[in-house]
Amino acid sequence: KHKARLEKDQTKLKEEAESNKNIISTLETDLTELKEEADSEEKHKARLEKDQTKLKEEAESNKNIISTLETDLTELKEEADSDKKHKARLEKDQTKLKEEAESNKNIISTLETDLTE
Repeated sequence: KHKARLEKDQTKLKEEAESNKNIISTLETDLTELKEEADSEEKHKARLEKDQTKLKEEAESNKNIISTLETDLTELKEEADSDKKHKARLEKDQTKLKEEAESNKNIISTLETDLTE
């Protein structure tokens, strides 16, 4: 009786031990998968951070380009404004000179007439 009970208990313990081995094996597999997943997520996170840094640098570069373009545009507008004013002044001077030339022609014509008489 005692021997039979011991053998029965021993069989039960062996089965439990086998069951525990299977549970441990499953847990180890799960742990390995979780570690690989965490590794993958870390790599993904690192890649995202790298991309984010790159985008921030690009955005900063674009801001600088925009600022430079705005400065250039302002300078060109001022230059165009100055050119318009200069052109207007030249046209005014040209009109004045034409009027003076016309006046001089009339004076010359009058003098020639007086000289002829």
